[in-house]
Amino acid sequence: MVSRAKYITGTVNALQAKPGGGNEWLLSLRKVELQEAVAALCTLPGVGPKVAACIALFSLDQHSAIPVDTHVWQVTKSIGFYVLYLLN
Repeated sequence: MVSRAKYITGTVNALQAKPGGGNEWLLSLRKVELQEAVAALCTLPGVGPKVAACIALFSLDQHSAIPVDTHVWQVTKSIGFYVLYLLN
């Protein structure tokens, strides 16, 4: 089992180091394009593309964000390849 505690404390420390204690930085991500918001969030410890998309969708008013975990991605790839195979 992977302990996420180190990521939580690392993220808190990273946010506290931002100007405004992280509040201003996080709020500023509401005003940028989704890709920029996700990239910025991914700089925080333990935050990857799926978690960043969840944060963007649920907390930053980025309604075009679509969180995709590894399982959904694998199914999508297999269906996509299957559809391409049927079309050939």
